[in-house]
Amino acid sequence: MLFRSPQQYVGSAVTLPAAFTAAELDNGSNPGAPNLMPDIIGKVAVDTPTGDTRQHVEVMGLVRQFKTWDATSTSTMTATATGGGLNVNLEPVKGVHLIGNSFFSKGGGRYLANTNIPDLIVNGDSSMTLVSNRSLMGGIEAAAGTKTTLFGYHSQVTATAATTTDPATGKAIGFGVAGQTAANKDITETSVGFNYAFFKDAKIGSLQLMAQFSSVTRTPFSVPTGTPANASAKLFYVNVRFVLP
Repeated sequence: MLFRSPQQYVGSAVTLPAAFTAAELDNGSNPGAPNLMPDIIGKVAVDTPTGDTRQHVEVMGLVRQFKTWDATSTSTMTATATGGGLNVNLEPVKGVHLIGNSFFSKGGGRYLANTNIPDLIVNGDSSMTLVSNRSLMGGIEAAAGTKTTLFGYHSQVTATAATTTDPATGKAIGFGVAGQTAANKDITETSVGFNYAFFKDAKIGSLQLMAQFSSVTRTPFSVPTGTPANASAKLFYVNVRFVLP
């Protein structure tokens, strides 16, 4: 069981009600926003040897609690977020690993790294609607000799829009409203590469060369008229690192 410092996260992708106090939430630059309780993360893992290979399977669960305050009614609102995932690292034959990670949540956007997917939106009465999302990753790592490892991964993060109307202005608010280009509907990435060890020593460590090619595509809910529906980038990385034993 793990207790994490909480963050009621909306990032820059949520349009809040005009009368709501934005400082109650973290918009990406307000990590000191008040929170009701720590995030609770539980995990059960099994690591099993099968001959000269090993199999690893783990299941995790997430519980979070959010709280807002409404200035008009001077009342508080709460919402409970939940999430879970299944992660595996299977070794069907020696030196070949099949890797799979998954995460599904309603209100766990904070845990999707740098995707700008929020935990929640705020309704006109300061109550909250949680944002549903999922993250999936599959990959393979294979030893090609004693010094080289080849790898390939594909990952996807997807979020569901959550919108409503601000009674004070009559305008659409929430996550995924028209004109809100920072709200991401889908992000995918495919990566391939290799890791070569110039030398390995149990006492002093290893010197490694890594090269990686990645293709990333971002699809927002809304884009300006006349612009592409998504954006993509091709990235190539090369680095040399010394790994301590």
